[in-house]
Amino acid sequence: MKSIFHAKNTLIILYLNFIFLFASPQARLPCIKESPFKSNWKYLGPINYDTLNFHQKFGAINAIAVNPHDSNEIYIGGYTSGLFHTKNRGITWNCLTDNFMFPICGVSDIHVNFDIAPHKIMLCTGTHNYWYDTPNFGILFSDNNGESWDIGSIEGISTFMSIEFKQILKAKKSNVLFARSMKNIYHSLDGGKSWKILFSGDSVQGLILNNEYEISTFTLNEDESSLYFTTFTAAVKDESSKKILRECDFFKLDLTKFNSSSNRLIKLTDTLKNTYHNDLNNPTYALKISKGNEGHIFINRTYTKSFEHTIYQYQMDIEKVVKYVSPNNKTLIEDIYWRKGLVINTLNPAIQYLCVNMLYKSIDSGKTFNPMYGYSVGENNIPHADIRSAHFAKFSLDGMSDQVYLGTDGGLSFSGDGGRNFKNLSGNNLPISQMYGIGSSPFSGIISVGTQDNSIMTYNPSSKQWIYNVMGDGYDVEYSKRIPGEAFGQYNSRTMMRTINDSVPFNHAGFITSKEMASNKKTIATHKNGNTYFAEQQLNILKPNARKWETYNLPQPHRSLAIAISESNPSIIYMSNLWSDLLKSTDSGKTFTNISKQLVVNGQHYNSRIHAICISPTDPNKIWISLGYMGDYLDPCKATVRVLFSMNGGKDWINFSEGLPVYYVSDMVYLDGSNDALFASTFEGIYFKPSLYEPWGSYSTAMPKAIYTELHINYCRGKLLATTYGRGLWETDLPSIQYKPLLLKGKNILTTESDAEAIYWTSDVELHKKASLYVNCKLHMPKGKSIILHKSNQLELGPNGRIVNECGENWGGIKVK
Repeated sequence: MKSIFHAKNTLIILYLNFIFLFASPQARLPCIKESPFKSNWKYLGPINYDTLNFHQKFGAINAIAVNPHDSNEIYIGGYTSGLFHTKNRGITWNCLTDNFMFPICGVSDIHVNFDIAPHKIMLCTGTHNYWYDTPNFGILFSDNNGESWDIGSIEGISTFMSIEFKQILKAKKSNVLFARSMKNIYHSLDGGKSWKILFSGDSVQGLILNNEYEISTFTLNEDESSLYFTTFTAAVKDESSKKILRECDFFKLDLTKFNSSSNRLIKLTDTLKNTYHNDLNNPTYALKISKGNEGHIFINRTYTKSFEHTIYQYQMDIEKVVKYVSPNNKTLIEDIYWRKGLVINTLNPAIQYLCVNMLYKSIDSGKTFNPMYGYSVGENNIPHADIRSAHFAKFSLDGMSDQVYLGTDGGLSFSGDGGRNFKNLSGNNLPISQMYGIGSSPFSGIISVGTQDNSIMTYNPSSKQWIYNVMGDGYDVEYSKRIPGEAFGQYNSRTMMRTINDSVPFNHAGFITSKEMASNKKTIATHKNGNTYFAEQQLNILKPNARKWETYNLPQPHRSLAIAISESNPSIIYMSNLWSDLLKSTDSGKTFTNISKQLVVNGQHYNSRIHAICISPTDPNKIWISLGYMGDYLDPCKATVRVLFSMNGGKDWINFSEGLPVYYVSDMVYLDGSNDALFASTFEGIYFKPSLYEPWGSYSTAMPKAIYTELHINYCRGKLLATTYGRGLWETDLPSIQYKPLLLKGKNILTTESDAEAIYWTSDVELHKKASLYVNCKLHMPKGKSIILHKSNQLELGPNGRIVNECGENWGGIKVK
């Protein structure tokens, strides 16, 4: 492996050589210690059943590569899930980046040399994500078809984990490559093993105006003496002069001038404006280029207000627009910002494809585009909405036999007839689903998860069946802790909805009339007192049997990121801001105090993104918080503050991170009945802390490296559940630690206000001395847990009393000591 660091980092180079040498599937950092309590994680899906494998219900595909010698072999890059490979045209898929020592959260482009065996592969890796503090790993290459990976070095950059690469271009000259990240353009003369910065936008502020931009597309001219690229940025207009100060731009980079001056960069945006459309009130929204034939590139331009398209045909040798059209007489309004965009049939440029929300096709040089299918959520072999990647394996002169592969928000589709008919190639089980939130019923064990562009899905553990109801994005989900069957879920339309039968569709009113502004994280919470909480720019509380949320203002400039309510004292609520700050309420949410100044350990102030808040269910003064952003990637095993703990309600804090890797902790949950045992989720998988005084250990047997989003314990089934943003839903049995029972004293009466309500317990319950228990409602017991009586105790069932486990599991029964 070649060095990715300077000489001063020799020890780190040796360390990385060591871990690559011994890397294996789902390899772990050598400094990570395994928990003495073993997990048995199992992938739950989502899956397509044999009778439904023509549907797409998976996740986003960012890149596609198909073997031109054998179309059964396909590589796909997941938006947040790594590189997957099939040799049987999608019947089965295998992740090739699980054997990399670090978590590859996203693949933006794939370059494979199919002419040699084993194949040589290069990947652009990285994920630009608003909700999760993801690492980026630059360019990876493998000489053995993904069995092991090396990292391409970048001149002048001592860490490989800071740059998100988007695309690779191969030049005609052997071993010459170009690549782009969001800000820079690079070139390599040795086939991708080392890279130099060819262009940095930060060095030409006068042309691009400021650094709030990203490079969106690029291509080479025929003799490869010039490189053309476009940028994306939010448009800015000077209201006094009415001039556009900043918008998406089109540039030419002269590759014959390898100096740092800007005279090799020519701005061509005005060439487009002077040709067509110079409306100051409607600046450019998105600008993308596509390679045509005979020295032409095609430029697809949309506009901020109208989203109207203009397609320009630009001749590179004379540097002029030779033709332009406004498709469908200015009525084609699909935007192209984060979708694939325009593809030209290189044998016949009159045939063009627009890969946007759906696939459109033109046979008249872009004047008219017709949809190849209707809007779809992946039903009946029709591609799912939102085309993120497209691969055209073969063009035909008439376009009727063009071979089209589409990567959408639901999986992989193929058409061999120019887009008229498609087939789903995702198979039954492509594990790339992106999940935001999870909830499960404490009464039935049924699970619902919010997913990216596949809405809220429900999994029934008893039947092992997935139930789908796609309506766009699904975000956080929480089940009622008082009313069996009721759950709340949030959708991408910023709408709160609920179900009353455990499962999707969530088609009952959520009672919030305005659109909410949540952050796709743990912002919905329920309590055993029957309250439902929703945190956004305000705190909303829905009390039992109410049809209107109570709303309280929050002392924060941004929306909330996490919320936790004390089970033993619901007047105590903690909440975190999207970017910083920890808030505390002691009056049930009516008022909050910012206690961030108290987040100090050993003189260091910690107030970064707080992704998770966990409160002891029996002691409201015990609180744990997890910190966002990344640790020191130059030393992946360096001790890093990831979790803080307070025993006095947030007044004082100590570092509680021993055993955790450098990655941020996305979620934490408390294991009821334990001596303050906790689970935590990171990119390295799940970690378990058996007690207050023991370190964290890896609890991740057979789990992939992924963006783990939420953890959830279902005591009814005795399971720990984990959602991932890119690798689906997982579960394991709870660990066999020493538990302590909940001790009941005196006279205890369990009853509910109506037959629609129920009560559940999460641990063994023991009656103390002469304590009594009267149950006059449905009491749900956890898997394997008992009610422990002494000879002096009394247990009585009233006329409405029943003690059950309705999750298909056995509870431990009544034991007499």
